[in-house]
Amino acid sequence: MMNNQQNKDVALAKAKANTKANAKTKEGKAKSKVTEKMEKWDKEIRQAQRTKAVAYGIRTADTAKITYSLDESTEILDAYTRSKEERYIPDFRKPRALLPLRSNLYEVPLVRYSPVSGACFNDLNQKLLYVQKPGEGLHFRIGKEMPANQPVITHEFVEDALHTIADKNKEEFEIMRDQTYEDKKGYRRYWGVLSRRLDTEIKESFRAGDIVRFGAMVRNGINEKTSVGFDMFSYAVKCANGSIGRGKELGSAAWKHTGPAEDLQRKILEGLNQIFDEGSAFVQNIVVANKVKMLPEHIKKIYDHTRIADKYYDDSYFAINSDVKVDHKDRITLVDKGITLWEGYNAITKEVWHSDIAFGLKSKGLRQLNEQLVQIVRTNSKTRNGNGN
Repeated sequence: MMNNQQNKDVALAKAKANTKANAKTKEGKAKSKVTEKMEKWDKEIRQAQRTKAVAYGIRTADTAKITYSLDESTEILDAYTRSKEERYIPDFRKPRALLPLRSNLYEVPLVRYSPVSGACFNDLNQKLLYVQKPGEGLHFRIGKEMPANQPVITHEFVEDALHTIADKNKEEFEIMRDQTYEDKKGYRRYWGVLSRRLDTEIKESFRAGDIVRFGAMVRNGINEKTSVGFDMFSYAVKCANGSIGRGKELGSAAWKHTGPAEDLQRKILEGLNQIFDEGSAFVQNIVVANKVKMLPEHIKKIYDHTRIADKYYDDSYFAINSDVKVDHKDRITLVDKGITLWEGYNAITKEVWHSDIAFGLKSKGLRQLNEQLVQIVRTNSKTRNGNGN
């Protein structure tokens, strides 16, 4: 028969055993919850892959930009599981369309798959993916990974702001519907806006009725290092040539995607009025260029300081000697030595403007060309003044 001490020892042992059992039960329940959550994530992701196309991709070390391919295969998650790196997986079940509703840009949260734990983590506060909804057949195309706190201004929002301003200032400027451009991926867009009060006829030009209009090329980009802003835009009506200028002498402005979007209309209106003034000053460069004879050193300067490819130099005006190095003094020469700087300039802009190269590259080449035109005109004016002319 057990004494009181023995009874206490037995009771204590039972209590300890129960405590351990309860602890194991709680631990088992906790593990069970984690397992259930992971299994739920896996099931949902696999289900999403079966029901609609899921974009996936690898994050590169040197850039935050990612292109995602589309796939309906259920092997995507298995590939992530075999990987030693964490991957971001777009979750397309609840895409949020960005305003205005006619925008084709959607905001998609990213979940992060960890091969260490085998779990998927919700990174809604860290990363967002911006995708575009294409036509029939595919759910989404081209993805771009961005910080969740980075403001996004859609192209449609900028376009609405432009048309709203244009409607209120019909006598001042107009949006050229045939001068709207977009890059191949759709993340950059440009709108040509022309002033109604800066139409200028270039007197005694190489072509009759040479009317040049001035305005701005408004631009917007979605995480493409292209902020909302604009550059000076000139348009030769006779041959439908456009040209773009940027810089201290040519006018430009840009605003980061920060601050209330409502401020955009005010900024655009103020900026357009400013750049129209810059365009008015640029007219004088064209007037002078129309009176200056194009010299061999002029075309060589243009050739050396722009990235315009050889094929865009009209061979009825310019001759390129491919047998010598690019920096050789005789690499490019004038075929017709009687042309003006304005005519030679137009011969280049015509070829570049009507080419099929990406508009961003086209714009860059024309900006460089305009910079050289201004420098040549100013150098010529200083030389004339120095000679007492």
